[in-house]
Amino acid sequence: MKDARAATAGRARYAAAVALAAALTATPFARDGAAAGARLSAEERAGLALLDSIEAAQRTLTDLSARFTETAFQAVFEESLTSRGEVFFRKPGRLLLRYAAPDSSLLVVNERTVWLYHVPNRQAHRFRLSEESTAYGLLFGFGGSFRDARKHFRFLAEKAATRHGERVLRAVPIAESPAAEDLEEIVVAIDPKRWLPVRTRFREKGGDERLFVFEEVRRNPGVREDLFSFTPPEGVEVFDMESE
Repeated sequence: MKDARAATAGRARYAAAVALAAALTATPFARDGAAAGARLSAEERAGLALLDSIEAAQRTLTDLSARFTETAFQAVFEESLTSRGEVFFRKPGRLLLRYAAPDSSLLVVNERTVWLYHVPNRQAHRFRLSEESTAYGLLFGFGGSFRDARKHFRFLAEKAATRHGERVLRAVPIAESPAAEDLEEIVVAIDPKRWLPVRTRFREKGGDERLFVFEEVRRNPGVREDLFSFTPPEGVEVFDMESE
């Protein structure tokens, strides 16, 4: 019974990881000029100002490493699954999430391809990354093109900092965007001293949530390029997924 429950939890974690990969590769909606020129609220003006500060600070960011804890809440089961691992980032557009046991999964973003490899099941999913996709930058709070993301999301800054002094930025998809069908918002807590994320929460309209908490964040540690190369091992079943 214990082994069966562990296997079920492992499959649920991997399903959550597949959903994450699909979100990363989603093609955003191009906001038209009229919507982009709409009058902004005070929260939106503050959000864009905060975004400017993040962008300016991250111009000197070439690579990054950190440890993370991911908590995925599944509303239909009313339960949360916790995973841990390491994240690595390198410009331009390289990202690696290396999940620790018992999950033992890899999520690799390299140029226009996203690979998700689940070691226990010996399965790999390959997603095509749209040139317009900015979701991975939004989701994790670093990398990506925040300037392009302004066409697809409204950015709002929380008025007050958290008790730890973090600044909080909310990214809400515009109503016309296909992302708005499922995504409620992305909330990123930023350390204003280093302008790097400490927490990111991904909320869906169906009630599912995914929270990443980052620790031991290292800025420009010299992350190797070869970390982001992935070839499925022999005998691994590969599924090609088309992003919508």
